[in-house]
Amino acid sequence: MMRILTMTNAHHYGDFRFHSLVSQYFRKCDGAILMYDVSNRNSFLGVRDWVSLLEEHSGDEMIPRVIVGNKSDLRDKTEEAMTSMAEYVTTEMGQNLAKLYHAEFVETSVLKNTHIEDAVVNLSRLMKIREDYTQNAIKLSKSKKKFQDCCH
Repeated sequence: MMRILTMTNAHHYGDFRFHSLVSQYFRKCDGAILMYDVSNRNSFLGVRDWVSLLEEHSGDEMIPRVIVGNKSDLRDKTEEAMTSMAEYVTTEMGQNLAKLYHAEFVETSVLKNTHIEDAVVNLSRLMKIREDYTQNAIKLSKSKKKFQDCCH
């Protein structure tokens, strides 16, 4: 059974009580969805903290992950309706962050129900690739050991 962890900045990163639970959240995690709000640059910047926590507490720097920019529908509104264009996170910024952390990238809109499934499918695909790679590596090391034992 694989464990997928979804973390957003709605979780209280600065809350002391939360820090004591972090290692439990990340322990034996097989994949993570790290989500930010495209209309809130601070939530975007917080993804870096989540990646650091994920790597530190999972003990795995290459854990499969998908970075998700949510509320993409807000960019569809007219400029007059947007309160602060400078606060919005561009698609390119999200893509660059994903490249930096070796992650897949998806923009979603929960309101319009767009691309949500893509995030989960992408993470599932990455987790399956990793699982297959790990299983093959284990098989190879076992058969190599058997070969060495019989010939010496």
